[in-house]
Amino acid sequence: MSNANIIGMDARMCACCGGTEIVIDNIVNPNGNSYFLIGQLPACFSLGNNPKFPIAVKIDYKIDSTHCFGNYIGILKIARR
Repeated sequence: MSNANIIGMDARMCACCGGTEIVIDNIVNPNGNSYFLIGQLPACFSLGNNPKFPIAVKIDYKIDSTHCFGNYIGILKIARR
């Protein structure tokens, strides 16, 4: 699993934005952004009603290279650190 930090929410409404912002240790977004986006967190993981960012997590993930030029990742497993 990789160390990561959930840094906030992207509330913009456009084709390639919106979702949860996450920084993965030592992984650079291929588009030069400082973070990746998660379209949907797994149902077994909740940020809570009033999350305090950043939230340290460990994740198994895959980069979704077909969705918005690699800006999005799919979370396979996630746990708080």
